[in-house]
Amino acid sequence: SFYLYVLSSVPTGRYYIGITADVGRRLHEHNSKMGALDEPLSAVELIGIEQYPNRKAEYARERLLKSRAGIQERGELLRVEGTVRLM
Repeated sequence: SFYLYVLSSVPTGRYYIGITADVGRRLHEHNSKMGALDEPLSAVELIGIEQYPNRKAEYARERLLKSRAGIQERGELLRVEGTVRLM
């Protein structure tokens, strides 16, 4: 299975949409990125996930959600009215 996931940055509230076969690993990777002072660059939390049968379907959904044409669907996915700022 393949997954489209949505993360929210704890400090900024901005959203990130990505794709992976292992959501747990990707969440750990996002939270393990370190800055110059050995502090996490941005703590993130998982706020949404969608499962797809193949990478092609997952990639098509990610591209739509990151496009201008996908603004409405992105807002519905994130339960936010209007546009969403992506990381």
